Amino acid sequence: AIGHAIHLAVAKGFMDGRASLKEVVMALERFFDEQGLDALDPFHRGERHPGNFARPRIFEIAAAINRLRTLRMRQG
Repeated sequence: AIGHAIHLAVAKGFMDGRASLKEVVMALERFFDEQGLDALDPFHRGERHPGNFARPRIFEIAAAINRLRTLRMRQG
């Protein structure tokens, strides 16, 4: 789920090179609150809950993003 969340952050423009790490993870948190985790699943179809993902915690997403050596973000 964390890898899919990072991919979603890039696809939705949350990680645009101008946002801080805190802004990115907070945008993901808002997205999960509004859309749910099913929005992460590329194979989800319809209303049936597939249960493929557990919601990652903010600090887990931040830690994974922090490990991306090629990533450039502004300090915030």
